[in-house]
This record gives sequence, C-alpha cells and structure tokens, in this order.
Amino acid sequence: MKIYTPKNVCLVKATLFSIGAVALATYIIRSDQTLSELEGECVILAVVSLFAAYQWFMFRRIPKEVAFYNIDKAPPEEQIYISKRVIWLMPIIGAVPSVWTYLDLRALEDGSANSVTIWGPVSVIYEHFGFWPAVVCFPSLILFIVVLSVYRIERSKFKNA
Repeated sequence: MKIYTPKNVCLVKATLFSIGAVALATYIIRSDQTLSELEGECVILAVVSLFAAYQWFMFRRIPKEVAFYNIDKAPPEEQIYISKRVIWLMPIIGAVPSVWTYLDLRALEDGSANSVTIWGPVSVIYEHFGFWPAVVCFPSLILFIVVLSVYRIERSKFKNA
C-alpha cells in the first residue's frame, strides 16, 4: 500500500487546515479583546476554514487508486508541451517573490525598515553573504527550473527522433 498518494496528501492538508482553524478559533474565543479588535484574526479564520472545507470536499471526491502524474512516463509530445509551459510560467511566477525580496531587503538596507519578513533560506543567505546573493536567490531558482525544462525538451526531442 502506497502512503504517498493524492488522497492521503489531501487528507493531511485537510487535517492541518482544520487544526489551524480550531486553534485560531480557540485563540479568538479565549482572547480578552473584542471581536472588532480581532478583525484580522477573524478573516484569517474564515479563510483557513474555507481551505479546510475545500480539502475535505476534495478528499471525498478523489478515488483511492489515483496516483500522482509522472511527466517522465508521458509521451514526448506531452513532455515538450508541459516543459514549454513551465518555461513561460516560471519567470512570471518567479518575478513576484524576486521583486518582493528586493524591495524588502532594499528597505532594510536603506534603514527605512527596522526588520522585514522574508523566506527563511533567503534570510540565511542575507546574513552570511549579504544583499545581492539574497536578492538573486529567487531568480537563480527560477533560472535552474527553466534550464531543467529546456533539458527536458531536448531530451524529449531526442526520444521522439
């Protein structure tokens, strides 16, 4: 029996979202503040509860025998199609955290912010190597994924020939 299946992953996500919703609801109920002061927490509770409900709904709909999609077992034409989509989407998706990291770290460097919240590995890179290596972290990751996609396209073309 496989443990790592889409149905089990969905069950874990549903359980974690449910635990988060219960913990946040408990915090809100036990808090001495009024509901108007806890407005942000109430919005987060609503969002987490919706995610939990969606995951439970999906858990019930996913058949037990479903497996994760393996692109390596797909025909070469489909591998090329998916890899080309990745090449176009990754720079678009990667631009958001890249710009966000740059702006946050620039504010920290300029002194206009005392502290910023960034992704853990980026903060470690910033502490040890400085500003530019931390800023280039996301673009490097995106470039690596794009290069892997180009490699997959070339490999699929070779298989197809």
